[in-house]
Amino acid sequence: MLHYEHIGEFRPLTPQFIAFLRARLRGASLDQPDLSQVKRPDYNCLNGLLAVEIKSLEGDPRVRLDPFFKKLCERSEWPDLFGSVATSALISKFPDADAITREWYGRFGRPIQTHVSKANKQFAAYDKLVPRNRRLRLLVLINENHAAYEPMPVCVVLQRLLTGQKQTEYTSIDAALYLNNRHLHQSTERISLPIMIVDSSGIDQHPWKSELIDFAISKWADWTGSELYSADYTGGVFHLIEEVRASMPRFELWELEYKRMPYMADWSLERLKAVLAEVMCLVGLKFEIGSPYKPKDSDVAHMSMKMSHIGIEVGRRVIPMSRLLPSSKELALAAKRLALSEEVILWISRS
Repeated sequence: MLHYEHIGEFRPLTPQFIAFLRARLRGASLDQPDLSQVKRPDYNCLNGLLAVEIKSLEGDPRVRLDPFFKKLCERSEWPDLFGSVATSALISKFPDADAITREWYGRFGRPIQTHVSKANKQFAAYDKLVPRNRRLRLLVLINENHAAYEPMPVCVVLQRLLTGQKQTEYTSIDAALYLNNRHLHQSTERISLPIMIVDSSGIDQHPWKSELIDFAISKWADWTGSELYSADYTGGVFHLIEEVRASMPRFELWELEYKRMPYMADWSLERLKAVLAEVMCLVGLKFEIGSPYKPKDSDVAHMSMKMSHIGIEVGRRVIPMSRLLPSSKELALAAKRLALSEEVILWISRS
């Protein structure tokens, strides 16, 4: 399990990118108070050769996806999984996985499509207002601080909009650039923060536009002090960069501790079940009315931490709940391992 961290809050990307446009690409803001009702992109760069519209992904996509998963869990095929499971692994358990995936992308990509639609209208209006034979119209999509906006799903949505069946609706966008500081890519050679580029289907007819995109990206790399290299991320795996804040809820700290040291990664299923049984013993005794023994709060907190660790590990392996839940006999054995009294062991075996 690869794990990466960033200590402290992430610096917002949008102000950095705006400063870059002004300093390195001679960017001039098109936001004029007297033209507030006129649709136009944010910046005019390189004496008009490059028009840039910046859109930020601000809302958490999980809010829109919650109803989707709620509807999905009502189906009889919903797997009895435990812990946090990757979306692709969960959807793969359904017979109509392809249709579910399309619906998931539709909900996930809704704000991206909204941004693309608005940017397309802004570029089209600006082309009419300020006609020019040579202009690259670049949409820059920025993920400020949302872990859920992984690079590949975002790019799949952009590709479907700019090169798929809907491409005729967005002909005023030449390319889209996705900037994101919450995920990185690791290859055998290096670790990198990806800059994802999605070209429209018509950009091949204007090779100079691709060259201008490469030029702008090289300037951005220089501005950020980064080494630049080309890579094909198709099928690549991206890793989340955990934001380690000065103050975090206890359950987030527990999860962070396990991601730093996943000590259960090589445990057998039997060992995981045994520890889960111990957790269930103490937690059950603590909160069950009429139980003959009440564990100390510190013991329950320790077991709750183990439960969070089990949830991460089991979710990573996609283990069904039916293979994890202990029987009464296994719970009684767990109570013996915890050196509980015979009275408590008998009570647990009968509960």
